[in-house]
Amino acid sequence: MLKKSIYLTILLLLTLSILSYSQQFYQPESAVYDLPRERYLVSNFNNGQIIAVDKDGIKSVFAEGKDSLAGLHIIDDTVYAGCGEECVLAYNLVTGGEVMDIQIPGSLLLNDVTADTSGNLYVSDPYGDKIYKIRLSDRSYSVLVDYIDWPNGLLFIKKLNRLLACSSTNRWIYSVDMDDGTLTELVNVNIGHLDGLAEDNAGNIYVSSQGPESVYRYNRDFTSDRELVSSGHSGPADIYYNKWLEVLVVPNIGNNTVDFIDMPEVPFNLTSYDFSDATYGDGDGILEGGEEIELTFSFENFRLDSIFNTTVNLYCQDISLTMTNDYVDFGDLESGEVVDNISLPTRFTVPADYTPRIDSFYVEINYTFMENEKRDIVTIVQGVGSPQILLVDQFSWEEISHYYTETLEEIFIPFDLWDIQAMGTPLSDDLNDYEVVIWFTGNSGANIIDSNQILSMKGYIDGGGSLFLTGQGIAANLNSLDADFLNNYLRCEHISTFYIAALNTVAAGQLFAEGDTLMISGGDGASNQGITDYISSLNGGMEELNYLSTTNCGAVSYDGDYKLVFFGFGFEAIRSDDSRFYPRKSTLLDILDFFAYEYPKRAPVASNLIIAPGDPTHMIDHTPEISWMYADEESTPQAYYQIQLGSDDDWLVAEMWDSGPASGSEVSALYSGSELIDGEDYYIRVRLCDGSLWSDWIYGTFRMNSVPEPSDLIPNNLEEIDVNPPVLSHANIPDYEGDVLAYDYQLYDDIEMTVMLDDDTGLVGDPGERLYWQIDSALNENEDYYWRVRSRDNYETGAWSELASFILVAAYICGDANGDAMVNVGDAVYLIAYIFSGGQAPEPVCRGDANSDDNTNVGDAVYLISYIFSGGPPPVEGCCP
Repeated sequence: MLKKSIYLTILLLLTLSILSYSQQFYQPESAVYDLPRERYLVSNFNNGQIIAVDKDGIKSVFAEGKDSLAGLHIIDDTVYAGCGEECVLAYNLVTGGEVMDIQIPGSLLLNDVTADTSGNLYVSDPYGDKIYKIRLSDRSYSVLVDYIDWPNGLLFIKKLNRLLACSSTNRWIYSVDMDDGTLTELVNVNIGHLDGLAEDNAGNIYVSSQGPESVYRYNRDFTSDRELVSSGHSGPADIYYNKWLEVLVVPNIGNNTVDFIDMPEVPFNLTSYDFSDATYGDGDGILEGGEEIELTFSFENFRLDSIFNTTVNLYCQDISLTMTNDYVDFGDLESGEVVDNISLPTRFTVPADYTPRIDSFYVEINYTFMENEKRDIVTIVQGVGSPQILLVDQFSWEEISHYYTETLEEIFIPFDLWDIQAMGTPLSDDLNDYEVVIWFTGNSGANIIDSNQILSMKGYIDGGGSLFLTGQGIAANLNSLDADFLNNYLRCEHISTFYIAALNTVAAGQLFAEGDTLMISGGDGASNQGITDYISSLNGGMEELNYLSTTNCGAVSYDGDYKLVFFGFGFEAIRSDDSRFYPRKSTLLDILDFFAYEYPKRAPVASNLIIAPGDPTHMIDHTPEISWMYADEESTPQAYYQIQLGSDDDWLVAEMWDSGPASGSEVSALYSGSELIDGEDYYIRVRLCDGSLWSDWIYGTFRMNSVPEPSDLIPNNLEEIDVNPPVLSHANIPDYEGDVLAYDYQLYDDIEMTVMLDDDTGLVGDPGERLYWQIDSALNENEDYYWRVRSRDNYETGAWSELASFILVAAYICGDANGDAMVNVGDAVYLIAYIFSGGQAPEPVCRGDANSDDNTNVGDAVYLISYIFSGGPPPVEGCCP
């Protein structure tokens, strides 16, 4: 059966333009956030409207009246607005009605508005170069600042009880005395056309400028440099910082838009923390095996307002360090209040056989701020166990030492650092306290190592230590200074000094796999090599690396009554940012393996988080499979996994599902939390444990696909229609994921849907407009019919709509006055009786309008007689609307 679809577009241009004008931004000047009703209010400077923007971005007119509405400020259930008509207006946020009109005769443009905590409003008048103060209790006003060059943005700082004002023309931000109006210069922004001021939760101050069309930030006391926050605006006006949602709102008066910029939330930080073994250990400050350690901390509520229900949880990545007193309830904290756990420290015991390790301790601060629940996590990195590695920095090369410290930290190995320039040469006894000594000389120079340092290293080696010595020109220096140390301790001889940027491994070496190449130039290395040593092995030493395309050796190892690795170049120069080359971390791990150093177990790695089946932006399965990859460098199998799934990404709570630490080596799990809702975004994270250490969390997101159900089906509810075959229509709702929707239809002759009369598939229309389905064949008149429709996208088919219904009645035949579905002399008689004798009227009366002059009278009877008996024109169609 051939089907047809009809797309009818009715263009009501005038009506649409009026609606667009009345609910849009038109030179937006200021914005505020109405928290109880979860909406922004934006003032339109040009047409005097205040536009409400709800949480879905839908705009509506909140209030309208006088022209040139500018600055907005909310106090309780009232929003105040500066106005160009010599007044400040106030509107009730619940009703939208105007509740106050404070007249200030002589003002030229009442612009920005702010308020203190004593019941006073402050309003700038840039055209009049004044700032007014309004006492709300009696609505009286006074001139607070009689002259300030073009004052614009105003801001009251509650914590400092300070009023700020910015001048558009002279570029200063001032502090304004709220009693006598005295101005104090705070900072010259050095950018023209300053407009708005705002403050975030940490007390940072933001200022907008229509000069460079940007927003800038200073710290609360204006001691920081000007920091660019956002650019590319168009006339940024009276900016606003939403402290509840951490959003910077920028009305653009130049292009009739408002930018809502998500700002990174400023997290809590600890003001102090301490790990102490003084009470339950030997008090030497080293967290050694067998000791009980006390962890104390303090932090300040740096936010501008109080926080509530403040609690702290403490835990460690290493689950073998079990904590007690790891939960603290601090309750409500005022702004600036400092709290600590000194009276009841958190405690943990270091196992007697604990391998020294750099552990991560987590301080989780949960609290309520601005009616929102928040969570901040502070990570403390702390070495646990007595360090068994000593770094000896020959020349205090700050730009060099971090290559060593960061590499050790990356593999969680604690260490001590000996700075020779600050501490003098370490004695052999100092070195003998350590299992491994890493001695580096850094940049090239004369007299790299002196005789006292050689003596210390000889003593360490004689004691059976493990020494890694690395640097430029060391062999050349020792060749003349102490050949015995070079030949009989470092087990090599000096050949020459030269420089080649890469080294290859030697097949017979003890450290590296054959084929590895180390690059000591460029990339993320120190790039400080200039006079590398060519050496050859002696007295049992083994050559490890040759400079590229040569047989000249650059590194020697020795394994005997002591262990040695000597590099004739600087380890710090090894680059790690190119997969073609062997990286620093792997190089150091190979050396430590050679030394038989028991380095701490590294945490497993979680990766490759997948939610399946299907496209994660259009998930269909409501019990998806969650899979991941587990990797452990020591081949320890996975012991636990934990999956959390939430409706947001703050992880204060996993709203949908928290598997808890689940035992097992599986690398996938079926979702078994609360029901997933179509059209919703979800956030997921997974971590894995090897039985002792948890991996870092890995994160992902997905969205449940949605197919909107067709709505507003017409005709419906057994509506009578007389178009045969009929045209059926419905609203084409835009898809939440932006997909193109196609529609399927079915038409039945009974409510039980036993006999299908017509169907169609795949009709597509423009989102937001109605879609029309034309039935192909005529239906029987005076019967009721039932129809339904469903939508589908490229991912799934939606449910059928509820049944709609209609009754198909016969169309009116013009001139059929007696309703017998025929036009003949009986209709003329019927009309004459109706018109002259009080007979029954046609039903409806318009059926008797044979000549279609919009009247049913004797002329229609004459018209019918002419048609029936004299061959006159037939009745005109369209007699009834």
